[in-house]
Amino acid sequence: MKKLLLSLAVAAMSFGYAAADEVTFDFINKDYGMTRLSGDTKEYNSNPQVITDGAVSITISGENSSRLWSDGLRLYSTTSIKFAVSGGTVDGIVFTAKANGGGKNIALVDGQPGTYTATDSSKESTWTGSAATVDFKSLLSKGSQAFGSIKVTYTVSGTAKKNANLVFSEKEVTITEGDAFTAPTLTKATNAEVVYSTSDENVADVNATTGAVTIMGVGEAVISAKAAENDEYYAGEASYKIIVKEKLAAGTVVLLDATAADGTEGWTLEANNLPEGLSYVWKWKVYNGSGYLNGSAYVGGSAKTIDACYAISPAIDLTSYKSASFKYESAAKFQTTLKTLCGVAVREEGATEWTALEVTTWPEAGGWTWGWSNDFDLTPYVGKKIQIGYKYGSSSAGADTWEIRNLTITGETGGVDVVENFVDDNNAPVVYYNMQGMKVANPTEGMYIRVQGSKSTKVMIRK
Repeated sequence: MKKLLLSLAVAAMSFGYAAADEVTFDFINKDYGMTRLSGDTKEYNSNPQVITDGAVSITISGENSSRLWSDGLRLYSTTSIKFAVSGGTVDGIVFTAKANGGGKNIALVDGQPGTYTATDSSKESTWTGSAATVDFKSLLSKGSQAFGSIKVTYTVSGTAKKNANLVFSEKEVTITEGDAFTAPTLTKATNAEVVYSTSDENVADVNATTGAVTIMGVGEAVISAKAAENDEYYAGEASYKIIVKEKLAAGTVVLLDATAADGTEGWTLEANNLPEGLSYVWKWKVYNGSGYLNGSAYVGGSAKTIDACYAISPAIDLTSYKSASFKYESAAKFQTTLKTLCGVAVREEGATEWTALEVTTWPEAGGWTWGWSNDFDLTPYVGKKIQIGYKYGSSSAGADTWEIRNLTITGETGGVDVVENFVDDNNAPVVYYNMQGMKVANPTEGMYIRVQGSKSTKVMIRK
């Protein structure tokens, strides 16, 4: 018996052993060194684009063949995909598409081993077999197919290496320019040296050795950490995104904030006398992590007629302002009736009638490209509380979709500071201000700031 056990041990040492494992490529939550794209960009991944996780690699080839999007890895008509395992075999693949039947848009390359199965009733499609490499091709003639994840089951022969397991404590960090920043913590299993890099050193610079980040400017940057393969561990990488927002000046207010989960909190979204088939005109939507107010009356392939439906802001307090203005970002690919039936208006809080404002800068037509509007002067409304309204109108000739975000009110505030240490000036005239900083000629009952020369005091007037 001892001789038999010894013989088996020697055989194991001579021929090695097979270690089965699996890895899931999560294209919704991980970037794998790719840039997550959005909007009307003309960018694509590199050709070829190699994606690795431990022993498994996916190589995507073809001109303009793939993109990383919010819904996963998008593959196009020119795509070819190769799966491989370092020192082993691929034993199974599970593709999870965005929608049922998505797996039918790819197929095994002729002559490839194994069996591939995809149905119209499931988001999942599967390959089973055993091969050093497995090649797929796109069956698309146009458009794209998104896969949220791909799970690969594999076997490694000989002494199996371990995964590097690089993980940051946070995937995304948003800060304001000028604020202190502490980088997310990186944990790892590998004993290999980690090298850090940045996608945009004009936004965030990073120390290649320590990972310490220096904020350089407003924008977005991806910080990556990579460890090379060694005798014990596979190569590995991890990344996180930094979003640096502009520091707002005093007196600046932002509504319809694109970073908010619901930027319409406190807004009134009218839905008056809607035609059949239309349940709303205005709605807050989020695309690729960015929110916006969406106005549209196009439904079921036809334009519905809307007389006027307003998206009405909460009250905006301009009582402490000396001057004020606002602007916003918007996008509208299709523009048939947008400029004639839609618009921007203002009214005092409590009023029912709107004052139309002139829109001189509309977004660029032909694409969903964000652009800033012209500045709208609010100086006639300083000292008051107001509401801003976006008017949506449409007809059978057109029901254009209008997207709006980052309504930004700026201005000069004019409050009066209370000074505790002052110099008396009994010969100076006395001037009263209310608690919002507005000059009052004949104060009645209430709390006021009394200014005489350089002397400022808070006083209560009782009648």
